[in-house]
Amino acid sequence: MKYCTKCGAELFDEAVLCMKCGCAVESDAAEKKPAVVKCKGTGLRTAAMVLMIISVSIAVVGLILAVALARSGLGFAFLSVGVLFAWQFPMLVYLMIKRKNNESIGVAFKVCTLIFVSALAGIFLLCDSNEGRQ
Repeated sequence: MKYCTKCGAELFDEAVLCMKCGCAVESDAAEKKPAVVKCKGTGLRTAAMVLMIISVSIAVVGLILAVALARSGLGFAFLSVGVLFAWQFPMLVYLMIKRKNNESIGVAFKVCTLIFVSALAGIFLLCDSNEGRQ
C-alpha cells in the first residue's frame, strides 16, 4: 500500500487519484516522457499539403516578379505577395514533418493555415477527423 502525499490517506498501489482529497498520486512513472500521439493519415491532410505547395509556389513567383520589377511601381504589389512566402514556407515544412511522422497537428496551426496560407487547405486540415487518433 502507498499513501497520499497531500492528505496521508491510504491508497491502492495502482491508484492514480486519491479518493479522499482528489489529488493526483505521484508515481514512479512520472519521469517517463509523454507519448507522442500518432494518427493515421487521410486524404484531407495530403490535399491540404498539395494546396500549400501551390500557394508557396505562387508566393515565390510573386517574389521573383517583385525583384524583376523593383524599379517600377508594380514591384511593390508583387513584393507584398512575395512576403507571404515568409509565413508559408515554414508552415509547409512543419506540415510535411508532421505528416511524415504521423503526428497530430494542433488547432492553432490549422487556423493559421486557414488565414495565412490557403483557406481551402486550412478547411481541409480542420475537417481532418483522424487527428489525434491512433
